Amino acid sequence: MLAVRSADLYIDDVLISPIADPPLVEDGNMEAQNVDAWRSYGNPEIKEKDTETFYNGAQSIHVNTADRSGGIQQANIPVQAGNWYRLEFVYNILSGTAQPRLGIRSSNTDFEGQTVKLTQTGNEWQTYSRDFYVPDDFVQDFRLVFHLRQADMYMDDIYI
Repeated sequence: MLAVRSADLYIDDVLISPIADPPLVEDGNMEAQNVDAWRSYGNPEIKEKDTETFYNGAQSIHVNTADRSGGIQQANIPVQAGNWYRLEFVYNILSGTAQPRLGIRSSNTDFEGQTVKLTQTGNEWQTYSRDFYVPDDFVQDFRLVFHLRQADMYMDDIYI
């Protein structure tokens, strides 16, 4: 409720959003005991839950691609056409680079053409956030991909 008497009032960027929506990214908090929700992208050398290096909760996901490219992904994320969303996650890159991608029926390109490359974080957790609009003609198979190049990376709290 907003009550104003005898005053000028300016409001901008008001957002009303539900607080009980189920998470769109399966096991985004990394608390499942296994990595079954996270499909390999390419052939990462290591894809495991880690209970020693984590940001929140009791564990994170550790992905290491050694001297090649690879990573993890989820497909068929249940976004809806014509809506705005925010991708947000925390990461700790010990070596190499990582490129978060949002794809529609493809894991190899970002549907908005974004080419952000995340680099080493000095063993400190960083937050990445990106707002995106799902095209009005979207039908199916929305993907979240983490493409790593010669990287050793931890991720936690991945949400859309």
